[in-house]
Amino acid sequence: GAGVTVYHIATSVANPLRNDNFVALVSKYFKQEPMLDRNNEPISVKDMIIYNSTRSFMINAWLGYILPLKVDELKATAAGLVPWLGKNGAQKEVRKRALINSKTYEQLTHFSDLYSPYTFYQCRFRASNTEALHRSLSPEDQARFNCDLHSIDWDQYLCNIHIPGLRKFVLKGRGT
Repeated sequence: GAGVTVYHIATSVANPLRNDNFVALVSKYFKQEPMLDRNNEPISVKDMIIYNSTRSFMINAWLGYILPLKVDELKATAAGLVPWLGKNGAQKEVRKRALINSKTYEQLTHFSDLYSPYTFYQCRFRASNTEALHRSLSPEDQARFNCDLHSIDWDQYLCNIHIPGLRKFVLKGRGT
């Protein structure tokens, strides 16, 4: 409301983190610190795709994870109708892939909901109030309460704080 001063601690005007830079930093991190599969083998990092909307991302995720499940369901139905199709012992593998794909899609949907406001929102945020506050501090307090947005080192922040934090607290150590 009126009279409320807003202090942005992140900005798309001063020292923005562009999507292409984000992709490069995340890819670099996971090439150096790969996730591990259930056999403790490193998972290779594929090139990431930058989508222009949440919708295009979710369509691609559906095509990659849910559509194959639907195809497997049709195959299973056909195998039930034609008994000799179901004798290859693949049902267990199909159920396993279905579980993995559905869980992966569920996680992608969760992260899409979480991050899409930051990646597809077309507004630009200035941090002039935060910058003015920082300038008003004594040199000692500026060093103690560093909120100079121009000094954010995105590589250091993402690779040493943000991604390790996601791995520890969101993924709860899975894949490490």
